[in-house]
Amino acid sequence: MAGPSLSFEVIDEGTRLRMLRSQLHDPRFVLEGIGALLEGVSADAFQDEKLGPVRWKKRSETGMVPNWPGILGHFAEKAGDPPNRFFGDRETLTSTGHLRGSIRSRVVNQNTVEVGTRVHYASVLHTGGESKTARITDALQKRLRAWISRAVGKSIKLREKENPKGGATVPTQKRDAAQKKANMAAELSWLLNPNLTGETLTVTHPARPIVGVPKTLVADVQTIYGGLVESA
Repeated sequence: MAGPSLSFEVIDEGTRLRMLRSQLHDPRFVLEGIGALLEGVSADAFQDEKLGPVRWKKRSETGMVPNWPGILGHFAEKAGDPPNRFFGDRETLTSTGHLRGSIRSRVVNQNTVEVGTRVHYASVLHTGGESKTARITDALQKRLRAWISRAVGKSIKLREKENPKGGATVPTQKRDAAQKKANMAAELSWLLNPNLTGETLTVTHPARPIVGVPKTLVADVQTIYGGLVESA
C-alpha cells in the first residue's frame, strides 16, 4: 500500500513564494530591475566620467579645451556667448544633456534586457572614432568673430579698471577668469580663415564607454535578486 503523498498545490505557498514562482515563469520584473540598474550605471558614467574602472579621457588630454567643435555647433544655431561648459575640463559628453537623458533599457525577451540609446552619434562616442563638425558658414564665422572681439574686449576693460594707486579694483578672480576666456577665444581665431568657409572639419573622439556591465553591477544583481530567492 502506497504511503501518503502531498500535492504541491495544497501547500500554503505564502506570498513571497508565489511571487517568486511567477517571476521565474515570466521574469520580466527581475529583468526590468536589472535594466534600471544598467541605466544607473550609465548615469554614474556621465557624472563620474568613467564606466566602472574605465576612466574617460579628459578634454585636456585630447586637445579639446576649449571644446571648439561644440562652440562651432553653438554658433551654427545662434549668436551670443557659448556656455561655460565648453571651456572646462569636465562635463564631457554633456554639451546639451541630450545623450545623457536618452539612455533607456528594455526587456527583449524572457532572458534578455538591453540598454542603449537611439541618438545617432552615441556609437562613435562610446567606441571612439571620427565625426564631423557643423558646417562653417559665413554667418557662423561672423558670430564667432563677434564673440572673440567681445571676450578680448571685456578682458581689456577689466584690466583698465585696475587702480595702481589703491582704492576699488576688479576682483582678481573675475579679472583672471575674463583673461582666461579671452585667451581661449583668441586661440580659435584660426576658425575664421576664409579657406574654411563652407567646410566641415573632422573630429577624432577617444572611446568613452557609456553603457556596460561592470563587475560591481554583477555583484549588485547577485545581492538583490539572490536575496529575493533566499527570502522566499
